[in-house]
Amino acid sequence: MKIFGIELKRSKRKKGAPRFGVSQPKTEDKAPPTQTPKHLVSIAKIPRVRSPVLSFKLRSGIDEFEQSEYDMAEIGRIEDIESFVARAFAQKQGLMFKEGWELVGKNLNTIQYIKQRFEQIGMATGEPFSMVLKELGEDLIRYSNAFLVKVRNRKASGGKIRRSPNKATPVEPVAGYFALPVSTVRFKRDDSGKILKYKQVLPNGKYKEFNPEDVIHLYFRKKKGFLVGTPSLIPVKDDIRALRRIEENIEMLIYQHLFPLYHYKVGTEMAPAETYSDGTTEVDVAKREVEMMPAEGMVVTPERHDIKAIGAEGRALRAEGYLKHFKQRIFAGLGVSAVDMGEGDTANRSTADSMSRNMVDDVKHYQRTWEIFIDEYIIKELLLESTFDSPIENENLVYIKCNEIDIDAKIKVQNHAIASFAGYAITIDELRREFGKEPLTDEEFEKTFWKLIKEPTIMMQAIDEPYSPLAQAVARAASTATTKADLQQSANAKQKEIAATTKAKAAGKPGPKSTKTTSGQRSAQASNQPSNQHGTKTGPEKRKSSFNLADAVGEGNRVTKIYTNLHENIMYAIDKSTFSNEWFKQLVFAAREQMIDNLSRLLRIEFRNGFRSTKAVEEPGSFLFPLSVIDSRIRRIIGRFTETLIARVTKVVDPNDTPDTIKLRVSAVFDALKFRSRFIYNSEKNKARNYGIINGLAKLGHKEADITYDEGSCDLCKERAGRISTKHITIDDIPGHHPNCTCSIIAVEEQ
Repeated sequence: MKIFGIELKRSKRKKGAPRFGVSQPKTEDKAPPTQTPKHLVSIAKIPRVRSPVLSFKLRSGIDEFEQSEYDMAEIGRIEDIESFVARAFAQKQGLMFKEGWELVGKNLNTIQYIKQRFEQIGMATGEPFSMVLKELGEDLIRYSNAFLVKVRNRKASGGKIRRSPNKATPVEPVAGYFALPVSTVRFKRDDSGKILKYKQVLPNGKYKEFNPEDVIHLYFRKKKGFLVGTPSLIPVKDDIRALRRIEENIEMLIYQHLFPLYHYKVGTEMAPAETYSDGTTEVDVAKREVEMMPAEGMVVTPERHDIKAIGAEGRALRAEGYLKHFKQRIFAGLGVSAVDMGEGDTANRSTADSMSRNMVDDVKHYQRTWEIFIDEYIIKELLLESTFDSPIENENLVYIKCNEIDIDAKIKVQNHAIASFAGYAITIDELRREFGKEPLTDEEFEKTFWKLIKEPTIMMQAIDEPYSPLAQAVARAASTATTKADLQQSANAKQKEIAATTKAKAAGKPGPKSTKTTSGQRSAQASNQPSNQHGTKTGPEKRKSSFNLADAVGEGNRVTKIYTNLHENIMYAIDKSTFSNEWFKQLVFAAREQMIDNLSRLLRIEFRNGFRSTKAVEEPGSFLFPLSVIDSRIRRIIGRFTETLIARVTKVVDPNDTPDTIKLRVSAVFDALKFRSRFIYNSEKNKARNYGIINGLAKLGHKEADITYDEGSCDLCKERAGRISTKHITIDDIPGHHPNCTCSIIAVEEQ
C-alpha cells in the first residue's frame, strides 16, 4: 500500500531483514557496484579509535553525570524577557531557513530513497521531519548546541538491520528522531572526554538515560575539552545587565523630576515675614492659601513673595551616550546591526546592505555546521540501512544543502559564471556546478532554449544561405529589377554578353569593354588617391535600418516574407529527406518569433507616427503601456496563426507518404493560409496607427474622437463609425475592424 506517496510492502523476507520498508529500485535502476581496491577498507567497516587527550573535568572518575559548562536554562530565560535577544534570534532563525533546503547527490535513486525515509520518519513520529530539522537549527542558533534522540524499531522503519564495526550485536534501523531540550542534558564521560551516557534530568527530579549511539549532539564553536559549544549569548549577558541597570536609573530620574518641587519664599532681608497679633505668621497665611488653591487656580503675590520651581535645571547627567554605547555592544555581541533590529536611523540602502552582511555570513556558518552534522550522523546512517551497494561511498552519497540566502550575491556569482563560460574559461558542467546544479543529462539538454529555439533558427538561416555569393547576386539583381519582366530581361542581357565574349575570344578578337577594374588600374588609383585621402571616410559608416516601411506592402511585408521563407525551408527539408513533424514544429516556432519581432517593430513605428500626427508631445516612458498592449496583441494573433498552420500540416501529412506527396500537401496548406499573413499586416498596421492617434488626442485633452470611413467601405465599417470616447478605450474598439480596413480616427471639430 501507499501512504503519502511511500510504498509500504509486506513480502517474504530473509532473517534480519525489515518487516516492511521503502521499495528499493529495480536491479537495472541500481547504481553500479563500486570497485573498491583490495588494499582499501570500506568506510562503513572502519572502527572508531579512542582519543589519548585528556579532557577538562572538575572531578575525577566516571561515576557521576556532569552538567554543561554553561547554564543553558538561563539563556532561555534571557530570551523570554530580553527583546533584543529574542529579536536577534528570530532574525537569524528566519534567515537560516528563508530559502529552504534540498537533497543533492549524483545518484537519483539514493536521493529518492532518503526523501522517502524522511517522509516515513515523519509518519512514524507524528511530526514532519522537516520541522525536526528546523528545530535543530533554531537550537543551534539559540544555544550553539542541539540534541536528537534516535528511536530504533524495525517494525516502524523502512531500513534494514545492519552490523556495526563497533557493536557485536546487529543494529536495528532508525524509526524516528526526537529533539532533546538542551537545558536538561547531563553527561557521563571518561577522562579522555568520550561520552559514556547521556541523561535527561527534569526539574521535578524525573530522569532518563540514553546510550551515546542513540544521541546526536550538534555543536557550534566548541572549545577543546569542553562538553558543549559556547553559546553566542555568554559574552553579551553582562552588557545586557549593565544596559538594564542604566535604564532603571533613568526611570528613577524621570520619576523624581517629572513633577517639579515649588519653593514659596515669603519676605526679603530688608522686609522679613511678619508675625500677626494672633500668633500666626505671614508664612502660615501663604501656606494656607496654597493649600486652598484649586488645581486650575493661580497665586497673586506682592513683590515680597517669590515662587520658584526646583528641578534638574539642566544639571542632571545626560545618559544618551551610555545607552547608545551599551546597545551597540549588545548588537555586536549578538551579531546583528541596528538596521536588522529595525533602527534605520540615517542608513541608506548601500549602508544597510553592508551592515546586514555580517549577520548573513554568521547565519551561513550556522547553516554549514547544521549541514555537516545531518550529512554525517543522519543521512549516512539511513544510507547504511539501505540495500544499495557501497551506500556511503563515491556515487551514492547524498547531501543536504541550504539554498543561497543572499540573493544579490547569488546573482553576482551566477553572472560571473556565465561570463566565464562565454569567455571559454569553464565548461558547461562547471557552469552548472557554479549554479549549484548537477550537469545536464541528454534528455534535459534537449529541453534547453538552445535546442528548442536557437538551433532551429540558425539551421533555418543556414538553409537560406543569405550571405552566399549566389544569394547576394540575386539580391543585387532584385534591387535593380522592379518586376519579373525586368529581372528576366536583365538575365537575358547578361547571357548575351557572356555569349558575345565567348565568341570573340574564339575568333581571337577583344570582347566587349568591361567595367571591371584591373589590378593595375586599382594600383594606380591607390597611388594617386589613397583610400584615406579625400576618397574614403575614416569615420564609422552610418548604419541604415534593416527594416523599411516600404517593404511591408503586399508581398513585400515581413510577415509574408518570413512565411514564404518558412515554406521554402520546409520544401528543402523534404527534398533532403529530413522532414519530421517535430522538426517542422521547431521551424515554425522559430519563424513565429521572427514574425512577432518584425511586426512588433513595424507597428511601434506606426503607433508613434499616429501619435505624432496629432502634434502631441512625446514624453519619456509615455509609450511603455500602449506598446506592451500592441506587443501582447501581436503575439496572440501570430500565435493563433502558427498554431493553425501546425495543426493543418500535421493533419494532412503522413510520414509514410512519398516526398512528392508530402510537398504537394504541405504546399497546399501554405498556399491556403498565405492570405492571412497579408491580412494580419494590413489590419494591424492601420489599427496601430489609429491607436497612436487616439492616445495622442487623449494626451491633448480631447474627450471624444470620430471614426470615419471611405465611400467604398463595407457595412461593418459604416455601423461602427461615429463618435467614441478617448478614455478607457481598448485597442479592440478601434479600426481596422477587418482585413484591409481603411477607417481612421480624427479629432472632433470644435463648435
